[in-house]
Amino acid sequence: MSADKNGKSDPFVEVTLPGEKPKRSRVIKESLSPVWDERFRLAGKTPEELMALGPISLAVFDKDAVGADKLGSFTVPPEQLGSLPLGSAVKFSNKVLTGAAHGAISFDLIFETDAA
Repeated sequence: MSADKNGKSDPFVEVTLPGEKPKRSRVIKESLSPVWDERFRLAGKTPEELMALGPISLAVFDKDAVGADKLGSFTVPPEQLGSLPLGSAVKFSNKVLTGAAHGAISFDLIFETDAA
């Protein structure tokens, strides 16, 4: 989704994991189909603990010279966190962004023990 005059955006994702401060991806310059391929870890939590702490939120922003414009967001409800299988990726494909005229996000969630 374009947010800049040049028809492109400079998107990044802000990921908020339960009980943690938001973490940011890198900015992808002038893209309408960015691929970040980044990992964000939340260590020392069981699926049940994650579920009690709250949702995982992903918000997509367009980086500007000063500040950033929110393009849309997606939230994984806490009840879905309690059923994450150990060591296997749960794929979230083409999830429509809330608050966006158009746009979607795809990502994987993997629950691993500290020993993994």
